[in-house]
Amino acid sequence: MSLCLNCEGRLERPSSLLPSYILETNEPPTESQIPSIRDFISRARSHKSLLDSKIAQVQSLLQELLSERDEVDNEIRKHEGALSPLRRMPPEILSLIFTSTFSRTLFSEQSAPWIASAVCSRWRLIALSPTFWTTISDQDHHFNLFNLNAQLARSGDLPLTITFTCEVQSITADYESKVADLLAAHSARWETISLDGPEVFFSRIQRTLPQFPMLRKLEVEIQSTEPPASSTLSIFSHAPRLAEASINVSSWPFPVAMVLPWHQLSRYRATVEWGGLADLASASALVECMLDLGADQEPANLNLGTILLPRLLRLSISHRRILAYLETPVLGELYDHDRDNFASLSGAASLPRTLTTLVLVRNMDLVDQVDLLSIVGAIPALKSFGFTRLMPWRLVLNFLCSISTRAPALEHLSLAVKGDLPLELIDAMQAMEWGTWRLRSLRFWTTAVANEQLDRLIATLRGHGVDVETVDFRHELYGGMVPETLWMASH
Repeated sequence: MSLCLNCEGRLERPSSLLPSYILETNEPPTESQIPSIRDFISRARSHKSLLDSKIAQVQSLLQELLSERDEVDNEIRKHEGALSPLRRMPPEILSLIFTSTFSRTLFSEQSAPWIASAVCSRWRLIALSPTFWTTISDQDHHFNLFNLNAQLARSGDLPLTITFTCEVQSITADYESKVADLLAAHSARWETISLDGPEVFFSRIQRTLPQFPMLRKLEVEIQSTEPPASSTLSIFSHAPRLAEASINVSSWPFPVAMVLPWHQLSRYRATVEWGGLADLASASALVECMLDLGADQEPANLNLGTILLPRLLRLSISHRRILAYLETPVLGELYDHDRDNFASLSGAASLPRTLTTLVLVRNMDLVDQVDLLSIVGAIPALKSFGFTRLMPWRLVLNFLCSISTRAPALEHLSLAVKGDLPLELIDAMQAMEWGTWRLRSLRFWTTAVANEQLDRLIATLRGHGVDVETVDFRHELYGGMVPETLWMASH
């Protein structure tokens, strides 16, 4: 029996009277059986045709039902979407979410602001807020002029943060020239700017007669394989709000003559010539400074006089002789990258007594333990000391045993150590008087393999309240001692 869709009954299935042994074996039928076989075949074919017709009807009905189900499912999703919390979320909250998730480098159509602005009209209205379009970066040359124009238009009148790199070989290319002109046209909105390019790139910007009423932070890298021409770059001389300037300290460590509003700078980082130190005479507001004179030696006829920096708190230098020209009455942190040997008497005598932090980065190995103790002992307020040259463990442990009397204010110590740990000195440390011990942290990198002696030393120090940290790589030691803004790439 088969189901009939029209009458909701079942169709009669044709039956065969032929014996099973004829159908299931190779036995031939008798002459009397042949008409019966032919009659069954005829009736079965008619029944099959009827079934095919009914199947087609069922398949058509199934497709209609599936299509209707999809439509209902789509309506359900729409109605569920209407109940989504995002629908009821205030625009201010959604804007805060966008603020915390959008990339600050909006240089690709695949970045979040571009995608969010295409989701729906409500999201687009929020995503097109000018605050999301004020950071522009072209370090990888992935942007196009259409997007750059769109982003500048969407940023409204808000201050801009811009990073742009122009390759030396491509300054004459149409792309770099048009981008430079377009960015320069908005120079009145520059707040933070980082420009990396050859001198001709800056000359092109200067020809547009830019104005910088909002500029607060400036980073300039003038590309060159040799020291630039002696011409002075004065493009940024009139920037009434400029407080931070960084000139050729990363990729191109050549001195550049710049005219800046020195009297208002609070932070200054630069690769300079010895004569360029004279500019600091007008920089009385400096609180942080990094000066890299490269491998240049001090000229014999240099006559700078004394440069007073009354507010300077942090100083990073490549040559210790710079200190001879500076008067820094409140200097608290000194990061000394001088390559020369730090003789105990002359070195200690040249250091400001106001220091609370001293890091010796590139100094040659000290002659003996007395040198190190003389340096830290000559600065009564010194709380943090770092030394990146490799020192033997014997010298380090003798130093640790002496700091309670020679450097009583010292609280933080960072060192690079070589060699094996002498067991007798660990015993001496355990037996020492810890009453005046003020050291609170010890951070070190060592060439020694972890062993029982090292574990014992660490346990002893931690038992007396010292936070001990080992670093895996030597550059991590430098990164932990010197603030990133005072790193010196050439060293």
